[in-house]
Amino acid sequence: AIASAVGVITGMVVAAKNLGDEMDHLSKRTGLSVESLSALKHAAELGNTTIDTVARSINKMQRSFSDASRDNKELAKTFQFLLGEGWQNITDGHEQFLLLADAISRLDDQALKTDLAMQVFGKGATELFSMFEGGAEAIQQAMEEARRFGTQISGPEAAAAAHFDDTIKKLWATLKGFAIQIGNALIPSIDSAVQGAVAAI
Repeated sequence: AIASAVGVITGMVVAAKNLGDEMDHLSKRTGLSVESLSALKHAAELGNTTIDTVARSINKMQRSFSDASRDNKELAKTFQFLLGEGWQNITDGHEQFLLLADAISRLDDQALKTDLAMQVFGKGATELFSMFEGGAEAIQQAMEEARRFGTQISGPEAAAAAHFDDTIKKLWATLKGFAIQIGNALIPSIDSAVQGAVAAI
């Protein structure tokens, strides 16, 4: 019973560590908050995709916004078509993602939908279509579920998990180094013993 309890607790700690570490890294990669990403993770899974796919798509979306704001006229037209006048004023990555999901979900022409989505989100855009089906409202409902279910985590929680993950990696590196040092120290004597055994045959 004690072993089972220890196993359950260990599993919970590992799951929390892995989630927090993943969200911490994705937050640094995308600029979105850990709170947003951990809630979007639930929405992504309900939409038969992954939070990593969403994060990659958000990165591409942000580059597309940047290019359109500078000198890419084709992308600028795409954003104006999807988001209307004043699209340049939408600067928050989370808001950009939701608004684009909503706009794309309303397109009936599948070829047009795919073309515009790929312009904005890159080659993996079609992996988001199931997630986009209900538009921004469905995504926000899924995010609210994540809050209720307790699967949304905070920035400090993710940072603590990432720090713990680094500590575990350092521990394993220390143990590995200790094993290597012992192995190196034993190699000469073992080699000598092996040579003696071979000579005696």
